[in-house]
Amino acid sequence: MRKLRPILAVIVALSILLLSGCADIQALFSNTDSDFYEIKAISDKAEIYNSIDISGDNILLLTASGIENYKLTVYDAKNNKITAEVILNDCPLDFIAGAKFKSENEIIVYDDGNDDAVIYDLALNQTGTTEYVNTDNYDSAPESGLLNDSFSFYDTYAYFNQGDNCYFLFYDDPESVYVFDGTDETIYCADGKNLFTEEVTYSKENDSSSATVYVKDVESGLCVNKMELEDIPGDLFNNILASAISDKYVCFANHVSNNNTGGSETALYLWKYAESPTNEKIEIKSMTESELLEDNERMISELHGTYGINVYPNKKPITGYDVELGVPPIRINNALTQLSACLALFPENFIQEIYKDAEYVNNFNIYIVDYIDGATAFAIDFLEDYEICFDSRGGFSKTVVFHELMHLIDNRIITYYEENGKDFISEWKKLNPADFEYGSEVDYDNPEEHFVSFYAMTTIDEDLADTFQTMYEAYIFEGDHRLKDYEHVKKKAVLLCEAIREAFPSMANADEVCWEKYIDLSK
Repeated sequence: MRKLRPILAVIVALSILLLSGCADIQALFSNTDSDFYEIKAISDKAEIYNSIDISGDNILLLTASGIENYKLTVYDAKNNKITAEVILNDCPLDFIAGAKFKSENEIIVYDDGNDDAVIYDLALNQTGTTEYVNTDNYDSAPESGLLNDSFSFYDTYAYFNQGDNCYFLFYDDPESVYVFDGTDETIYCADGKNLFTEEVTYSKENDSSSATVYVKDVESGLCVNKMELEDIPGDLFNNILASAISDKYVCFANHVSNNNTGGSETALYLWKYAESPTNEKIEIKSMTESELLEDNERMISELHGTYGINVYPNKKPITGYDVELGVPPIRINNALTQLSACLALFPENFIQEIYKDAEYVNNFNIYIVDYIDGATAFAIDFLEDYEICFDSRGGFSKTVVFHELMHLIDNRIITYYEENGKDFISEWKKLNPADFEYGSEVDYDNPEEHFVSFYAMTTIDEDLADTFQTMYEAYIFEGDHRLKDYEHVKKKAVLLCEAIREAFPSMANADEVCWEKYIDLSK
């Protein structure tokens, strides 16, 4: 019996469950434009899309009903009609993983586990067998100092996307990496030098999202075309199951839930993006390995020159958790890019005031390592050097930077309060429940009324850091209900904002800073 591999079946099942309860599919996409429409003749019959491929005007689809009953379909995009269709009952493969064009007039259906494939012509008649080699992995990638296991690998390209930047490499040009703003962006497919991508913007405040799908030409630095999707429910992410792109078409299958039936639907869409291009300029650059290394050195030098910070990639801090080194240059570049953007959000001289006015502190050192055992980052504030160590493999982000910076910022706040006859720790603890002790068992209702997370309940240091991180996240996501709905959390945020403004001279002339954006300081 031919069936999906067990793990793929589980993924598909989970996708269906996770997407239950969302908006109708017709609310997400418009059929008014002639260059974009649902291929209903295929949508109405298929539940699962295993693969999509495009050659010329022909679109090849491998679909299934349930976890078997595989079907091959050839669709003529120019004339908007199905030209061939066959149920793969006679396919001799033990498992069917995908299908693609072998040439303009030949198709292969393959099992990537056994490297076997069956050849079909355009009329979907079996004509022979061949060998198929799966290239979607690190081992089969071309030799390049730019490539490493941080990348996701596909037939013709690899990409690494985290935080603000996306690093994209084509297999036919492994010595150059394209770097562009890829915030919250998922890359679905590539052909030549065109990318098909989706970017989702999520608002915690409204628990809703908007999305934009793009076709980008990385060589020309142009967004060839884009399409806006509005009012997407908050839990609807990564909903494109399969996709393909050519120099004229994008074809993708989208899995969403149907409020009318309480179930879910899978719909197939064709976007003739080349018929009405927008050709907007995008910020994108191509870098060789040597240029990437030079860029890293430049950012390290600029961070030291601007803030006096010493940044040490692939070096162990003096103390703290066990760490592993070996960070690839691209992940160093990503961490430095985000760190630079994060520190730029603080007023001038603020970062220097964290450590330069501390009586016993000589330097501020930042370490970027490959892996930290048991943490994503940690801060050391009891030595002659302030130190922060970041794990680049586990998800380096600006929110983590804000969290760790608060572990250093709080020293200046506490010292300032003491010098002025006040006790910041006591003021903070007054906003906790009566008789609460950090790290103790929680035996009262609604702890979220006082804390932004359970981790914030472990120590006062983590309470401060998680609260500060939440205030920054509100800036990113345009609000946070915890800062609006929970009275004691609101009071903690206000106290922290006021304490920072009092303790840091650089705040005297600062307008509203990012962490204050959704805090009501008028009370």
